[in-house]
Amino acid sequence: MTIGQRKTSTAYNLLLPPRISNKIKVNGWKKFAIKDMFEANNTGNILIRDIEDGSGSTPYVTASGVNNGVAAMINASRYELIKGNCILVGGKTFTLTYQKEDFVSNDSHNFEMHLKNIEGNCYIYLYLIAVLRATLGNRYFWGDAVTKDKIMADEILLPCDDSKQPNWDYMEAYMETIHNKAISNLDNIEYNS
Repeated sequence: MTIGQRKTSTAYNLLLPPRISNKIKVNGWKKFAIKDMFEANNTGNILIRDIEDGSGSTPYVTASGVNNGVAAMINASRYELIKGNCILVGGKTFTLTYQKEDFVSNDSHNFEMHLKNIEGNCYIYLYLIAVLRATLGNRYFWGDAVTKDKIMADEILLPCDDSKQPNWDYMEAYMETIHNKAISNLDNIEYNS
């Protein structure tokens, strides 16, 4: 391996997701009905031909996995906003993204999911997205699109606290640790000028 290859390889490895040194033990976890945890609502149907990118500050979110689904920033004054701090589900593609800000969406096949009984944050929603992808990703795809009703009938396995409720603190701490490790890895990259 040449020095250039080694430098490239090292820089590339710094961008990879951090490894968690301990295996996750799921024997104390429990299944939770999605309908008991979330409320879900279909999004609007704003066609791309009807929007002007750069005309405002509201995210126009699609079912794309690119750029967190944000296809444009628009003036959404004539549309009903979807409350942020939620998961947007691309119904046809089973694309899951966390949307922090209020937004509008492009397809009525998409739907958003908000936690019912707690005010989730970015870390909790990102953890739940990972669990939803791992649990349901092989079930829903282009040929068998997910709907709000289908997903609400599913269950997911989550860590629970001493009272057998979802352990939100664990989920938040776990994802915050991954986030901090990723930032630390990015901080270690040296750029040659």
